[in-house]
Amino acid sequence: MATGADLRRAGRAVVRALGARISPDARQQAQNFWNEKHERDAANRLKERPAADPIDYTCHGLLYAHAVSAPLTGQVGRYWLEEVGERWLVPPPERMLAIGCGPAFIEEQILERNFAGRIVAFDLAPRAIEGARRRLDATPWKDRIEFVAGDPLEADLQTGSFDAVFAEASLHHVVRIEEMFELFHRVLVPGGLLLFDEYVGPDLTQYPPHLVQILNQLNACLAPELRRDYLTGEVRERVEVCPLEWMERNDPTEGIHASQILPLTRRFFEVLDERPYGGGVLRPLMSRILLNFDFESNPRDQSIGRLLAFIDGELSRAGVIENHNIVVVARRQP
Repeated sequence: MATGADLRRAGRAVVRALGARISPDARQQAQNFWNEKHERDAANRLKERPAADPIDYTCHGLLYAHAVSAPLTGQVGRYWLEEVGERWLVPPPERMLAIGCGPAFIEEQILERNFAGRIVAFDLAPRAIEGARRRLDATPWKDRIEFVAGDPLEADLQTGSFDAVFAEASLHHVVRIEEMFELFHRVLVPGGLLLFDEYVGPDLTQYPPHLVQILNQLNACLAPELRRDYLTGEVRERVEVCPLEWMERNDPTEGIHASQILPLTRRFFEVLDERPYGGGVLRPLMSRILLNFDFESNPRDQSIGRLLAFIDGELSRAGVIENHNIVVVARRQP
């Protein structure tokens, strides 16, 4: 039987093989994917009543409260950015570099809470940058944020030019991950902070067999009407690992080096604050079946949501499954 180390070695080999196949055409396809996704997400978020997300459990208030807010802050009603920002970003760093800002909603929240003096925000998706610039131009923060469409690794950023670096769910898309951490170390002033909220689970979301087994046991506990796939309309009988072929066609960078994020952080930085919040159960289990639940008003669905959040957290804390999500604050080492 394959050991955990065997599976990790096999996973790294798959990542290297896929990484070698990321051609300019595939990079353009991934950029198109994120341009469209960021535009849809931004347009939906700005609606008076946004449509429920069918994929991402963190976009559902009850699940967010119990699976994200509670483990990160100890309170179901507290936002992690407020908790972490009040501890580590007061007084605010004068200049912050933001990586993979997308529509820049969280960067706006950083400025609104005065957790940074000025932000230089990068994203590879030009349409996301255009939309973020237009939206922020209508806010009091427009003169405190500069948007750049491009790769920070190619931007000739000056050494020691930032007091903090921030990333929200973007580092796990970085192909040249070690170079990115070298960049962070170089552009930060001595003692500068790195703050990120990231997926750090299996590379390319290729979940190990024991996790897939747990997911299928939980899937079988749900009534058929609760596991109907929103895309196909069919009842989901099994939770399957996303095929690498689909990822290569759509977004070949999804989680490409996720497992290296924490080791690289510890190599270049002194970790000051580390807050894991599971995700190994909820993300794959609830993807594409979220719309079957009424978490706002149905007591049964609310109970199921709280139970799944509890199971997710306990399995991670007990070491039965890997923690997939984490918020980290780290200080630049000399």
